[in-house]
Amino acid sequence: MATTTRLSHITVLKEDNFPDWIIDVRAHLRKDKLWKYTQEIPKGEKKTSEWEEKAQEAADYMTPTISPTVKRKLTESEFNDGYLMISRKFQGHTRIPNTRQGVRRANRCYEGRNDRR
Repeated sequence: MATTTRLSHITVLKEDNFPDWIIDVRAHLRKDKLWKYTQEIPKGEKKTSEWEEKAQEAADYMTPTISPTVKRKLTESEFNDGYLMISRKFQGHTRIPNTRQGVRRANRCYEGRNDRR
């Protein structure tokens, strides 16, 4: 039940709202100490079984926040890996090889909308 409550505050990912979705998801994954498992493995580190488990946990966390239309575009590998899921190309958004860069881009987009109000 607690998971449902937390997830209810996350914007559902549709084909046109990646910047809003990633900001919500990032906040929740950081709180649960899972955000780093949606990033590329730092240079010099190896992908351990613990890393794979946490990356899958991050993906499992995000899955209910994704619309059925977008879910149909994901592969089995993307459903099992938080990094692959987040770096997936969504319509209107380019593949984000460095998620931090993508989040900065999303933040700029979000801030720009707030400036217009």
